[in-house]
Amino acid sequence: MNNKGIIFSDESAAGGINKKAISNGAASVDLDNDGDLDLVVNNINSEAFVFLNNTFDQNKESKSHSLRIQLKDSARRNQQAFGAKLFLYSGELVQMLEQNPVRGYFSSIDQRLFFGLGENVYADSLRIIWPDGRRTLMRHIKADTLLTVYAEQATIDPEPNISMPPFLFQDITGTSGISY
Repeated sequence: MNNKGIIFSDESAAGGINKKAISNGAASVDLDNDGDLDLVVNNINSEAFVFLNNTFDQNKESKSHSLRIQLKDSARRNQQAFGAKLFLYSGELVQMLEQNPVRGYFSSIDQRLFFGLGENVYADSLRIIWPDGRRTLMRHIKADTLLTVYAEQATIDPEPNISMPPFLFQDITGTSGISY
């Protein structure tokens, strides 16, 4: 479990996902359409594990909230907008996802994008950069909803002037004196 930041704790036993198996694939998908990602694990020489995530119980009020995004670009061949980048801002929280559901040879995950909002009941804003460079900006988005966003409503905006920090690494291959 992510304890905010870079600190994690092992909660697999408490979560009921501590069965021993030899696994070679996993997919995250919202099987019950409740806003949290469930887990399907493919195992070698045994049946797959299907773990239902009970973070959001539709019969109880939850302190945790999420936002699901479905991207549509019906005017183009890339109808699911693969390659689109989404930036979500909610309070102090900033998250980025790229629409890339491929996870390996013949593997894929849910094509909807999921953002966890914690206790926030609204996202301050959502910025989408579509694969062709068009942009969408939405503000004050209610949590716990499935938001369908259409590329046809995007605008062509100039690239923002953002200064980049210096790179951590520098390519010195040509000056290293090492010959291969």
